[in-house]
Amino acid sequence: MAEISRGFATPPEVTGFFNGKTPTPAFSWADVWAEEHAYRFTVAKAVELDVLNAFRSTMSQAIAEGKGFESWKPLIEKELVKQGWWGPRMVSDPTGRQPDRMVNFSSDRRLKTTFWSNMNSARAAGQWERAQRSKKALPYVLYVRTTSADPRPEHLQWVGLILPIDDPFWTTHWPPNGWLCKCQVRMISAREAGQLLGTERVIGRDAEGNEVKIRYTDQAPDLGPDIQYRNRRTGEISMVPPGIDPGWQTNPGLARASTLIQNLEAKLA
Repeated sequence: MAEISRGFATPPEVTGFFNGKTPTPAFSWADVWAEEHAYRFTVAKAVELDVLNAFRSTMSQAIAEGKGFESWKPLIEKELVKQGWWGPRMVSDPTGRQPDRMVNFSSDRRLKTTFWSNMNSARAAGQWERAQRSKKALPYVLYVRTTSADPRPEHLQWVGLILPIDDPFWTTHWPPNGWLCKCQVRMISAREAGQLLGTERVIGRDAEGNEVKIRYTDQAPDLGPDIQYRNRRTGEISMVPPGIDPGWQTNPGLARASTLIQNLEAKLA
């Protein structure tokens, strides 16, 4: 993931979201599921709290300072070397459901996935919080074309979609909508929404030379019924919209807000 910003402070909503998570050791990413990731911090196979806290503290620093992956990696390497966790290690499943597994926290692929998922969920939550505050002036959300060189066909069908920010669609489709998804959304005014809806715009050409167009609409495409997914670790059944990776069918900012409200209601009760 690129630097969050250069020369500008990271939005407090982003740092606040990440720092508000509770460290939760887990053998599998699926042990903490869907909305739970909005308020629990976990790293697959980081079953020891000291190891998990090393990830949490260095990521918190990276988010606050707008660091990218290459700047964060030396920070986590230093901490894991101290604890003897830099390199291959056997890890036991605390639940006993699965056999011991080899984990290598020095693997670039594993580190990049961990860094990307946490950075982007924090960014998405921060964007949602800011959008809620500014929705009187910018009440609509525009789904923007992904910057990925190999976009997912389903995600391309959402490009150009314009809906009010409180439309139920954003409960499940607020990007990222899957592992390494690079889709984005932009807040727009009612005036801009009115100017765009029903129009088309050419944004370039594909590899075959065909024009690539964006059609602006307020009708979400029908990609078929939600798909039933069973969490192999918890047994929980989730309904996942087509085109979204299981576990990413949530809006982290909305999930955090809902959790805070539920906790407050429980305390009042």
